Amino acid sequence: MRNVYQERRNVLRAAIEPRLGAHVTTTGGLAGLHLPYFFETPLDDVALAKDALDAGIVLRPLSMYYDNPAHRRTGMVLGFAAVRSEDIDAAAGRLCAIVQRHLGRQRIGA
Repeated sequence: MRNVYQERRNVLRAAIEPRLGAHVTTTGGLAGLHLPYFFETPLDDVALAKDALDAGIVLRPLSMYYDNPAHRRTGMVLGFAAVRSEDIDAAAGRLCAIVQRHLGRQRIGA
């Protein structure tokens, strides 16, 4: 299973990072079944998680893991264990489109 999860992680990274470029950074991911992505432009990650869920994508808002508002960062925690490698790219494309919409709202102040 280790090789399966490693492949899924690699496919997820290859699907997310070119699409979102400098808008996200990640850390870790060499072990485990989730990847955290930090937004370089603060976004309402709770609203993003709701919009993603409406599109059939489950993610956890990174901000919910911070108890100190002074140090809170926004982002998304993406699990990949239960998603087949061949389904990751399409789901990531839908998710990145949602993130891009939120970035657009941020730029225009909506």
